[in-house]
Amino acid sequence: MVDFCVIDAFTSKPFGGNPACVINLQDDVTLSDDIMLKIAQEMNLSETTYLKKLDGTDHFNIRWFTPGVEVDLCGHATLAAAHYLFENKHTSSDTIHFTSLSGQLTAIRGGGLITLDFPEEIVNEEALPAALLPALGLNPAQVVFQGRNRLDYFVQVQGGLSGITAIAPVFTELKAFKEARCVIVSAKVEESDAVSVDVVSRVFAPTCGIDEDPVTGSAHCGIGPFWCQKLGKTRIKALQASRRQGRLEVEWQQATGRVQLKGAAVIVSKGTLLNV
Repeated sequence: MVDFCVIDAFTSKPFGGNPACVINLQDDVTLSDDIMLKIAQEMNLSETTYLKKLDGTDHFNIRWFTPGVEVDLCGHATLAAAHYLFENKHTSSDTIHFTSLSGQLTAIRGGGLITLDFPEEIVNEEALPAALLPALGLNPAQVVFQGRNRLDYFVQVQGGLSGITAIAPVFTELKAFKEARCVIVSAKVEESDAVSVDVVSRVFAPTCGIDEDPVTGSAHCGIGPFWCQKLGKTRIKALQASRRQGRLEVEWQQATGRVQLKGAAVIVSKGTLLNV
């Protein structure tokens, strides 16, 4: 038997933000990659994360699985994992260290929020495949910038919040673009939007088994530096405008190549997996 916990990340209220399943594996429990993927498929959330304590009370290995694949980096599931560890007193400190496929990550508790320290994922200008814009339901006149980073495609559009929320991708076509983990579409917020953030985005990941990810912390490792540079800031407030929505505070530490993502989380359910 394996215990699990479902946590909504980048929100302070249940049923908002992005849900993640957190499984903290005990020392005597080992799961194969195949079983971890099958559990993620059973949970059918955008991410299931697995924790295993390493040497030291505040150091854990972390892995992330969508219903389709294991991924190299996930922000909301890391926030959920940190919230789980803090709330269940699996750490004696306000700082947790994670070892991951993307290197060393840190989560720090303070002021009622959790701050994640992640690597930057700089977006470089690059012409994206010609069929991508039609698959997103966009025409070239809407597009200000297109490029990519190590993980994702990135498209900046005009129109602020209303322009972002109006996007209607054709997911069967979007699924064909397997060269990137996600497709990020982002815009600067306009005065008429009347929301207290700087930028708004949506993130689509059908190649990973997720048509639209509700709130994607790791995508903001690219969104943050991109908009900080554009807006002449080191900190921005961001809204991911999915149906569930989520808010993040993002700080780009250009000198060290790191991005800090700040948000809240809430536990919504707990249970036990039988016959595992």
